[in-house]
Amino acid sequence: MKLPNSWNEITVAQYNEIKDSPEKSGGIFSLSAWILAVLLDKEIEEIEDEFSAVEIAEKFKEIKWIFSEPKGKLKQEINLNGSILKLKPINKVTFGEAIDIFELIDKEQAIEKTAAIFYRRWRLNDWGNIEFEPRGYNLQERVDQMQDLNVGEICEVLNEFKKFNQTIRENYAEMFEDTDEEEDEEREPWEEEEEEAGRESYEEKKEQAKKEAQKKHGWFLIALKMANNDPTKLDDVFRLSFAYVMNILAIEFETR
Repeated sequence: MKLPNSWNEITVAQYNEIKDSPEKSGGIFSLSAWILAVLLDKEIEEIEDEFSAVEIAEKFKEIKWIFSEPKGKLKQEINLNGSILKLKPINKVTFGEAIDIFELIDKEQAIEKTAAIFYRRWRLNDWGNIEFEPRGYNLQERVDQMQDLNVGEICEVLNEFKKFNQTIRENYAEMFEDTDEEEDEEREPWEEEEEEAGRESYEEKKEQAKKEAQKKHGWFLIALKMANNDPTKLDDVFRLSFAYVMNILAIEFETR
């Protein structure tokens, strides 16, 4: 019985099962047995019948890498059911694609959904340049097709996007600063008393809810604004380069 040595030997489906294992386990022994069962493609009852608690604990020590985030090598091409898909350059991400990924980061199937957005069918146009298929394909269908790929084969797409996002935030740091914090200023005695008492008026709660909604739907609101509040023009905005949109927002931020 040979255990995998890294994420490169784990399928996407196995990775998702392992992430779900703490919720299905009832203690360290059950957790260890569950993960071993997933890695060895066995039922948990088989693992518990075949090995003692000590043996399970010893084998679990061999897979300490399971507690780290998946790492791999960014691949320019992958073979998906016989079709060669090419990686669309991450710095060429559109505004709509970026919004999609912001929505799914840290959620279920984030790795394969990000990969499904960036790995595309492609062709050479009349000038010998690569043309990627448009986002008209069924994303979930492609995600489902990726379940048998090694997670180490596609995980770096999400990792690279996170780095790209961090670079964007550093380059446009002023736009991402938290503006909720009030500057230090002299306050009237009654204001301090209200703050200490923890009283919050209906209007304050309403304003707070509005800020939270703006934070949650911020990118979409930006898209709607760029479409001049015309929903029929949103598709055109979503096809714009994310870098281009950020430059437009930066200019607006500096001149407002």
